[in-house]
Amino acid sequence: MYIGKTLEHLAPATVKWGHHPRDCRFLSEPIDFIAFDGLFTKDEVSKITFIEAKSGNSKLSQREKSIKNAVEKGEVYFEEFRLESQN
Repeated sequence: MYIGKTLEHLAPATVKWGHHPRDCRFLSEPIDFIAFDGLFTKDEVSKITFIEAKSGNSKLSQREKSIKNAVEKGEVYFEEFRLESQN
């Protein structure tokens, strides 16, 4: 399991997958990566992609499927949360 997580973390630098490695952020759970296309190369994000790395015959878990379904339904939002100082 730990070897698999290590390999997943290194994936953006070792395989060609259509995203600049420095635009990718490794999460591990509940999904492996989020790619912010353009973040490093243009300093402006043009697209955000959720990425789950799999090998062999492995399939998406129920949790991963639920994330995929939420994205496909457009149930993805941006929230800004401000921390106010306690005086």
